[in-house]
Amino acid sequence: MELSTVLMLALVVIAVLVASGCSYVAVRASIYADECRLFCEQRAELNEVAKLSAEMSELTDAYDSLLNSHRKLRSRVGMREVRAKRKNGADEPSESPVPGSDDEKAALKRKLRD
Repeated sequence: MELSTVLMLALVVIAVLVASGCSYVAVRASIYADECRLFCEQRAELNEVAKLSAEMSELTDAYDSLLNSHRKLRSRVGMREVRAKRKNGADEPSESPVPGSDDEKAALKRKLRD
């Protein structure tokens, strides 16, 4: 074998090794790009969940505030009614209270005490 043939054969082997190395790097880069894309999609989903969670907590706080306001208003109205009854001399609870009302509960407690 001549020297030029051996050199050509060595260059071909080196070229094949370099090409296979480049192919390996390209495959790994493709896999990494897919992993990066999946990571970004998951991150976007997590951001969306975080936004929804924040909105949900805001709505829950607003609902709780509304319930507290409603309770306070019901209490004010109830106290006005009691004051009006006392002013008019109707201090006794009515004979047939509205089912589920505070008057009915108070009447039941008085009945149980007797």
